[in-house]
Amino acid sequence: MGTRDKILTQATAHLKEVGLARLSLRQIAVSVGIKAPSIYEHFRSKEEIIDAIRENAAQSLTLQMTEAALARESPEDSLIQAGVAYVLYAITEQETFQVFFQLMRTKRRTLTEKVSEDSPYSVISGLFVEYFKDRGKTISQEKIEELSYGYWSLIHGAAVLRTTFLKGFKADFEQADTNNFHRFLLGSLEVI
Repeated sequence: MGTRDKILTQATAHLKEVGLARLSLRQIAVSVGIKAPSIYEHFRSKEEIIDAIRENAAQSLTLQMTEAALARESPEDSLIQAGVAYVLYAITEQETFQVFFQLMRTKRRTLTEKVSEDSPYSVISGLFVEYFKDRGKTISQEKIEELSYGYWSLIHGAAVLRTTFLKGFKADFEQADTNNFHRFLLGSLEVI
């Protein structure tokens, strides 16, 4: 592993330990075994390190959602399992999830722009396309966007609630999430 990768690994670990507000380049350097100014040979700024962490988080979340969606019996189940994977990622990777969504903004500016293929949103929209293709239905891109946005709002809301307000609350939230994701899909897809 090169120095740049070591810096990113240690920065991510440090972020998980102390949070974004207390992320320290000096502490990262100590963890890597280099002097603090040496970090600037690999990254221009602390913000560039945070950007790299966000990119890694996006790739990791997208991969987990994609893997959860694969090997499912139906496109509906793939959508549900991708949603469950999203929530579980938020719970197990809380600091990187928060950095990802607190600071990251979409690069798209209109619905006509293509969705970045390495984003969690692309997994959702792609699964909706597959869902309708499997049923022999042609749905407009606008409707796919509407459904994707609605579903992402639901799964993101569940993720945020589980990592903030309901953190430490004991209940079978995974089953509740699965049921709610299923209800959303049934209700939304019936009206189309």
